[in-house]
Amino acid sequence: MRQLHLWADGPRCIAIVQHVKKCGPDGATRDEIASDGIVPLQSACGPVLELIRARVFIELGWRPTRLGKPARVFAHRDCLPGGKR
Repeated sequence: MRQLHLWADGPRCIAIVQHVKKCGPDGATRDEIASDGIVPLQSACGPVLELIRARVFIELGWRPTRLGKPARVFAHRDCLPGGKR
């Protein structure tokens, strides 16, 4: 597994991971994280990308944002049936 580079984003990343775990196998988008007040959208992008690269989050596909734009959906790998890793 790839090593995380979470420098100053430790608390932010922890909040994002906890939120995505709560979403279960349905996962979340960056927009949903921002709309739920976890972190601002701009602050979610870097940590989420790093968590995807480290295979903590698994990309599931796409769904529309609040504005109807397509957004990537990702879930915590521990929340996926069959341990999709």
